[in-house]
Amino acid sequence: MLKLLGLFFWAMLSMSIIGALGFNEAIGEYLGHNPNPQRPSPVELQALAYSLLLWGSGVVVWVLSTWIWRRVKS
Repeated sequence: MLKLLGLFFWAMLSMSIIGALGFNEAIGEYLGHNPNPQRPSPVELQALAYSLLLWGSGVVVWVLSTWIWRRVKS
């Protein structure tokens, strides 16, 4: 349960990092001038890629730490 909570906090931290990098403002600026808002912008796709990369790294760390903990514990 504690590891799932840590994974949740990592996901929240990665979203904060995406916001701190300025993607929220860039997406808003793009959508303000975009005639077709149904189509994803390149900035939105880049923000999605970064968020998936950060979240995926959290999952990898979680899996590796679980594996190492089980090896050390036994």
